[in-house]
Amino acid sequence: MVTSFLAQNLQALNPCPEHEKLKQLLKAYEEQGIAPPLYDLQETKAGDLTLWQDGIAIHAITGAIEEANGLAREHLLTSQHAINCLLGLGLGYTLKAAVEQYRKRGVRESTHLICYEPDMALVHFVLSNINLSDYLSPVALTLLPTPETFYQFVESHLVSGDGISFMATEGYLKANSAVLNPVIDKLSKHAVNTLRNSELLSSRGKLWATQFLQNVPELVKALPINALQNSLSGRVGILCGAGPSLLDDIETLKAQRENVVVFAVTGAVAPLVKAGITPDFVMFMDFIGPSKHLKDVPKDALKTAHFIMGPSAEGCLFDWQHQGSWLGALHFNEQFSYMMDMMYGVELPRYHTGGTVSIFMFQVAFDLGIRNFVLLGQDMALRGNQVYADGTSVTLTSTTASLPETEHTVARCMELEIVKGWAGEELLTQSDYAHFLYHYTRIPHLVAKEGHTVGLYNASVGGAFIEGWQHAPLAEVLQNHVGALLKPAGVAKALASVQKKLQKQLSLALMRNRLFSVLNKEEKSVERLIKTGKLTLQYLQQLVALPPSQWESVSETYSRGFNLFSAQLEEHPFLKDTFYGEQLKIYRAYNKQAVTEAEHRANMAIDSLYLTNLLTQLEVGILQPLVSVQKALLAQGKIDPIAEDKLIVKVKKPAATAKTKKVAKNSVAK
Repeated sequence: MVTSFLAQNLQALNPCPEHEKLKQLLKAYEEQGIAPPLYDLQETKAGDLTLWQDGIAIHAITGAIEEANGLAREHLLTSQHAINCLLGLGLGYTLKAAVEQYRKRGVRESTHLICYEPDMALVHFVLSNINLSDYLSPVALTLLPTPETFYQFVESHLVSGDGISFMATEGYLKANSAVLNPVIDKLSKHAVNTLRNSELLSSRGKLWATQFLQNVPELVKALPINALQNSLSGRVGILCGAGPSLLDDIETLKAQRENVVVFAVTGAVAPLVKAGITPDFVMFMDFIGPSKHLKDVPKDALKTAHFIMGPSAEGCLFDWQHQGSWLGALHFNEQFSYMMDMMYGVELPRYHTGGTVSIFMFQVAFDLGIRNFVLLGQDMALRGNQVYADGTSVTLTSTTASLPETEHTVARCMELEIVKGWAGEELLTQSDYAHFLYHYTRIPHLVAKEGHTVGLYNASVGGAFIEGWQHAPLAEVLQNHVGALLKPAGVAKALASVQKKLQKQLSLALMRNRLFSVLNKEEKSVERLIKTGKLTLQYLQQLVALPPSQWESVSETYSRGFNLFSAQLEEHPFLKDTFYGEQLKIYRAYNKQAVTEAEHRANMAIDSLYLTNLLTQLEVGILQPLVSVQKALLAQGKIDPIAEDKLIVKVKKPAATAKTKKVAKNSVAK
């Protein structure tokens, strides 16, 4: 008698709305009568099984398990908020391989693994006859049965900076191209931007680390943004971007200035100040850009403003007189943010920015209690070739928009896309703006999903149309939509009360002690890492000096050292994301089969250059600044080293992600 595994498999699925829908579909399917799937089972050359449909093998005829393992090894993304899509359940081989890779690499639970299989007959057959319960249990795994739910689920969870990967066998793609291609095409437009942002963050990693360390003496004086939760409930928030439309309604904003809360990205500050408007909040997230945007803003022009920042924001923010610095954390700054958690004794909220300060601004405003949001100067499209309210223009070609490096701008070149405008017209925009626009279209769905009632108004006249938002000029929004809510906002008084309360609760000396303790531990761990790297470099130098006949024993010792150094670097809480991009470059550069002596020596030369440069960066760019910032903290006041058990709230360090690929060094003696 054959035992059905259906109940056991369904029980293993994590409880979520998508899986409840799947169970209902399977129940309805059974009630209608079960028809066997239109597949044949046949043995592959490797001895496992594959499915055949209309003459197409869904799994490789050379070996289904080997194919699945290769897909998981090559395509699985391990970053914290990545999305891995398994196209087709098949006989569960790729699902098993992916989950095993998750466990092997220690991938975080927030890294989504999505299995899409619309053939309910096959889903029923596989779940009834194959025990997959151990592989259906991860919290981040979701099994989706229709193209619509698959697309909507992936789109709603796609976070900029981490990427999306599709894993499918050649046979499955060939057999189901008509169903899959439209879905993949729609998602790929987002994938391009996410992968581009991921590469950007990797390339900037070391700069984020350097900026964080430079900020430390000032960060210890900043206040946790948690304290501002719901401090401005009931107010109307104006979220100002730097787009050309900002100037269209700036006089209307000025007339209602005292009745609204004004938030601004740094690019919007100069036009606002010039018009006589001081923002209540200025957002500092970028580690480059603000100093250029604020170049012509007087140092005392923002003395009544509050600065909201990430731990690696450009240090120029401390040059301007301001009322208070409030620290939030960004999901890609985890390696720095956990230190701030330790310093405060509470965990900062992690903001998923979508790659733009504007989304960061919306999320902060939401946390402050704002429930009526008005976008101003957030065009997300080009006005001719103009991109900023200050008149900055791009050079357009048929496919790109280029901005030169000037004293007010950072050089960039973006691909052009077409988006829908206010009146339904076609507008040109840059690919980064199109990506930001996508994240704004997600906001109505996300806030509704969480049960919040909000007013979303786009007053960026003539810019891009944002699905789910109401579009009207600022005067109309303030008069007809939120007029009843307009009254003196009292931001200064409300925040002064919060600051006064915090000053009684937080001890600057205690926070300084905690941060000093954390940085001191990081210093010791970086010293150990550098020691491992230098020892590895010594092994390599010994290897280079030997003839090939004597390579074998030293080669194995060197390979172990290199793998140990790589693993420690990639799993280091402070450095793992900072230097991971560097590691990927070296993997691609030399991780190839070497046969001749010349090929082996070429690999050694690349290794030597890489290790030498990286050790220099670690010593000069990380270790020395770590020592310097500790001296700066000592100069601020007496340091009494404290034990971790004295922290008000214990905060865990971020878990190691075990990204190490165990470099396939291939012993040079082979």
